[in-house]
Formats: sequence, structure tokens, C-alpha cells
Amino acid sequence: MSISSRDFNFFLPSSADYRPTVAISSCLVGQPVRYDGTGKLLTTASYLVDQLTLIEVCPEVGAGMSVPRPPIQLVDSRGRIEAIGRVDPSLKVTAALKQFSVNSADYLATIIDGYIFKSRSPSCGVNSTPIYASDRSSDKPIKIGSGLQAYRIQKQMPWLPLREETDLEKSHHCGQFILQCRVLHDLRTASEAVSLQILHQHYRPLIDSMDTDSRHALERWQHSEVKEKYWTVFMTAMGRQLDS
Repeated sequence: MSISSRDFNFFLPSSADYRPTVAISSCLVGQPVRYDGTGKLLTTASYLVDQLTLIEVCPEVGAGMSVPRPPIQLVDSRGRIEAIGRVDPSLKVTAALKQFSVNSADYLATIIDGYIFKSRSPSCGVNSTPIYASDRSSDKPIKIGSGLQAYRIQKQMPWLPLREETDLEKSHHCGQFILQCRVLHDLRTASEAVSLQILHQHYRPLIDSMDTDSRHALERWQHSEVKEKYWTVFMTAMGRQLDS
């Protein structure tokens, strides 16, 4: 699916020019906050800065960790994911990172339209972070999951458009992400004034192009007026279309 915000039929015409507010891992805009004191500037950072209102977030610094700092990794300890030192396993920072994730998610929940994460990070990876065995029996990950910050955001705001920096290496990909953020803004803002049934009818041409399960779920949720459930199905299905 390829369409620009200018060509998209928003419920609120003003949404076509809306400047989305998006949280972003601080290192991706060049901030030297990584464990080794460096940044990881996203190749399309200047484009995103022009198009978005960015809120920089570094969970590890926010949790009180220094720069530079010992590297950490995620381990599976009897089904519980913990963040410990990569070199020194006695370094345990799970509680601090989880507390930061709770506080920041509560703050961001009502103001952001999307989130851009650093891939593979123990705090910020979205379904890309290596998770190791807690007994250090192998230097290879036993599975892949999300970092502690990303996991909290995914659980608390399942409707939120999320991308890793590896998904935004071209301006075209950035444009599709920005469109999705604007659609979320359109849904949330319009939901304050009109019923989900009205929004559903407006968006029916787009909904009709979604997969069968999503169409049926949206048909059900439009009558329930449980807005968050409707947004989640809508935005998840739209994300799949944009990525196809």
C-alpha cells in the first residue's frame, strides 16, 4: 500500500497537515547516550525532524544509568525477563528500567502518535532483542523478544504505530509511518466527537481492503464503543498494509 497524506481521505481534513508527536530513542537523533558514549544517528533523521515533533527518550539514562556504562543484556530467568550486565551478571537493572518504563508510558500515553525505537536494544528493541539463558550456558540467544521499554509501550498502547530505525532507512518508509501516525490522530480526535459507527462508515473503503479477520473485528467493535479495541485492530491492520 502506497499513499500520501495529501491523497488520504481523513475524517478531519486538518489531519492531513497535522504534525505528529512521536517518541524516539535518543541515540537515533545523534545523542551520545549509548553504553559506549556514542549515538546512532538515523539516516533519515533530518527528514523526520522536519516532519514530526520528536520526544527523545533513553530508558537506560532515564533509569539512572551513567554514560558510558557497562553493557547490559536480557536473560530469561525461569520465564521472567531480566536485564543484567553483559560482562558482570551481578549488575541487575531490571527494577530501575521497569519503573522508568511505567512512568514514561503513563506520561506518553496521551500525547504521542507513534514511537521510533532502536533495534535489538535491551530497552528499546521491538521484537528484535536477543534474550539469553540466565545460566550463561551459551553465548547465543535462546529467543528474540522486545526490550523492557518497548514491551511496556506495546502492552499499554497496542494501537500505537511503532517502527525500528531499520524500518525507516528511506524517506518513503518515513512517509508511510507518518501517514499512519496521522490516521491514529484522526481516529482518536474524531472519536471524541462522533461515534465509532460514523467513523467506521467514513473509513469503509480502507477497511474493505483489509484482511477478513480485521474487517470482521472492526464490524464488531464499532458497535461496542470500546475505542481502544477499535483503534488497535484498525491500526494493526493498516500497519500490515503499509508494510506489504
